[in-house]
Amino acid sequence: MFTDQDQAMSKALHEVMPEIFHGLCTWHLMQNGIKHLGNLMKDGSYFLSDFKKCMYGIDDETKFEEAWSALLEQFNVQENTWLQATYNLKKKWAISYMKYACTLGIRSTQLSESVNSDIKSCMNPHLNIEQFFKHFEQVLEDKRYNELRCEFETRQKLPRLKLESSPMLRQLSEIYTPTIFHLFQTEFDLFAAAYIKYKNEAHTLFEYVVGLIDEDGEWRVTFDPNTKMISCSCRKFEMIGLLCCHAVKVYDVMDVKKLPEHYILKRWTREARSGVVHNYMGSEVEEDPKLQSTERYRKLCMMFIRLATEASVHPSTFSLVHEAVCDLSKQVMKMRLTEESQDNNDSVEITSTRSFMTRAKGFKKKIGSPSTRYIVCILFSTSSTSGMSSNNWESIEFY
Repeated sequence: MFTDQDQAMSKALHEVMPEIFHGLCTWHLMQNGIKHLGNLMKDGSYFLSDFKKCMYGIDDETKFEEAWSALLEQFNVQENTWLQATYNLKKKWAISYMKYACTLGIRSTQLSESVNSDIKSCMNPHLNIEQFFKHFEQVLEDKRYNELRCEFETRQKLPRLKLESSPMLRQLSEIYTPTIFHLFQTEFDLFAAAYIKYKNEAHTLFEYVVGLIDEDGEWRVTFDPNTKMISCSCRKFEMIGLLCCHAVKVYDVMDVKKLPEHYILKRWTREARSGVVHNYMGSEVEEDPKLQSTERYRKLCMMFIRLATEASVHPSTFSLVHEAVCDLSKQVMKMRLTEESQDNNDSVEITSTRSFMTRAKGFKKKIGSPSTRYIVCILFSTSSTSGMSSNNWESIEFY
């Protein structure tokens, strides 16, 4: 869990959820640094560059301590109280200490802040309860639309390979989402600069020391040739869920050309939403049927918009599509009525004489006196030549 440097929140998390890793939001940390250090944290300054290196670029604890001491001495800020307090919280923001926690690459509260910003648009005190829920539903619809758009692009597009002959890149380009594949491809690109400094293959568990050209530092990698299990001292896989360039280098040395399945997390794949999902109580989480319907609606809209664009050019193609859509509408309504009558034997079959499209929403039973009265509400959706649709509610009473 990531928060700002609020002490009360930190104390509450420690007492209520002691087993949860508590990290500090890097954005809030930088903003607090500007307040306490002024021009030292100015954009592009050497101090800011070295400070970010301690935060993001050094994954070894000993080298972090050396870099931090050099930073304080170079800029003569050993007595700064804010830096002293920040150093005492280093396990919550320095990558060299955070690598022992599974953060999935999250370093700030930006995601929750973005959601909060969207929700605040619904919190106008002048809105009544009905208006609030309308605004709230619109926010949800926007979120769902963006999610469906990303999923559509993920399934329709394949990322560009930097090395098309690589079996591992070809394998993962079809499995990972574009964003995750881009991150992995960056590591794969770095693997070209990796080299083996030392190796020990005398035991059942092979040991390697990997370095990078033009970079200081070395990383220890262990590899089991029987199970293809691999582990690196940088702990990138344990922290984010992606293998590092050091592990990829050892795989290449051992002629492992495709990534083993146990190193492909489902949450980073295109099929992340498929299958059964359980909540923290162990109960199966059901997918929102409304979301499925919305996804189908989006796909059909894109298909029909493309078809309408092509068909509207000539009168002959327009007539062809118009007749086909009318026939298709009748078939759809016939299937809908058949399915609804099968689902509910008591449902009332209604035949409409509307020319384009009619959709039955069902009926509502209302107790009357002295006999029972049924009120059937029907939504007629009509389409004009301009492409705009209009909905009209009509009620028919049966006694």
